[in-house]
Amino acid sequence: MQFSFAALLVASVSSAAAWNITTFTDDKCTDSTGWELSQPGSIGCVSLGETVSSVLVEKMSDDFHFIGSSGYACDTFHQSGGNGCYAQGQGFQSIQVIPVN
Repeated sequence: MQFSFAALLVASVSSAAAWNITTFTDDKCTDSTGWELSQPGSIGCVSLGETVSSVLVEKMSDDFHFIGSSGYACDTFHQSGGNGCYAQGQGFQSIQVIPVN
């Protein structure tokens, strides 16, 4: 089986694409707080500094998993998954992105 250099280049670029996480003041991911994070890989626990009502996760590959928490240390009342808008009554105070495997 042979692969072209162009095909290998496209595959390596697409696997390194950055995901985006944006925070919002409302529970429908429409009123941005102005905070956004883009990374190509996993991140440890990131404290948001304030409680936000919703979090929008975009462009995340199946290799990673988003976790949002109402505690500042990525603890208590979690929401998790892939791409989408996440909201919970307690709000979010921290986030993290972990590898699936």
